[in-house]
Amino acid sequence: MNVLFWVLGTGIFLVLVLVSIKTIALRQQKKILEKFKDKKILEMSAGANFFGQESSGMVQVRGNGALVLMEDSLYFKMWVPERDFSIPVKAMVTTEIVSSHLGKTKLQSLFKVVFTNQKGEKDSAAWLVANPHKWVEKVNNLKAR
Repeated sequence: MNVLFWVLGTGIFLVLVLVSIKTIALRQQKKILEKFKDKKILEMSAGANFFGQESSGMVQVRGNGALVLMEDSLYFKMWVPERDFSIPVKAMVTTEIVSSHLGKTKLQSLFKVVFTNQKGEKDSAAWLVANPHKWVEKVNNLKAR
């Protein structure tokens, strides 16, 4: 009886966590769409998993958030801890598909952007997104303009 209670309790907890994450993602997506209502959004993932920014070092929080590609920049808003940053398209050097970034992996392909940061140094950031090849293609098309 105790095992059944524990299994049911754990199942209910997991469902509540998943519903909460989905609710947060939808709320964040609405905020992002409102923030960029005057810009053309080319691609968006409300559930992108951030694998870190190279210049911040190996020890940093990996987190979920919204990744948005517009004609002039790539914008990321992490939910927890709350953080956001933008990479201008003109600062992007290359885009890549990689299997890990900063020693972190999920055994899935990641979308990686190599860019020149505000200090004029080479930097990079990577995300786990649905169809990372599409993100690479869209950024490359922007850079070819």
